[in-house]
Amino acid sequence: MTLEEKSLIEKAKLGDESALNLLIKNHAPVVFNTAVRILQNESEAEDVLQETFIIFIEKIGSFEGRSSLSTWLYRVATNVAIGKIRAKKKEGSIVELDVLDHEPLTGHELRSWPEEIEKM
Repeated sequence: MTLEEKSLIEKAKLGDESALNLLIKNHAPVVFNTAVRILQNESEAEDVLQETFIIFIEKIGSFEGRSSLSTWLYRVATNVAIGKIRAKKKEGSIVELDVLDHEPLTGHELRSWPEEIEKM
C-alpha cells in the first residue's frame, strides 16, 4: 500500500468524500473483473461491485491496514460473489424439488387445466 493510498484511507475514515470516491475509482476495475471471473456475468458483477463498495463505505472506519486495501476489497468481492452463487443454487434446488414433487397430469386434468386457470 502506497503512502498516498494510506493517506486517502485516513481521509476517507474522517469523512472526506473526495478521498472515498478516489479510492473507489482506483479499485473498481479490479473488483469488477474479480466478480466477472467468478460469476461469468457482467450484470451480476455490477451488483457485486455495488455491494462491495457499500460494505467498504460502511466498514472503512474499521479498516486497520493489516492487508492492502486491494486485498481486502478482493476478499469482500469474492465473498459477495460466492454468496450470489449459493443463493442461485438454493433457488434452483427449491425449483427442482417443486418440479419433482408433482405427479404427471392425467388426461382429465389436462383437459380441465384452462378452467382451473380461469378460476384463479
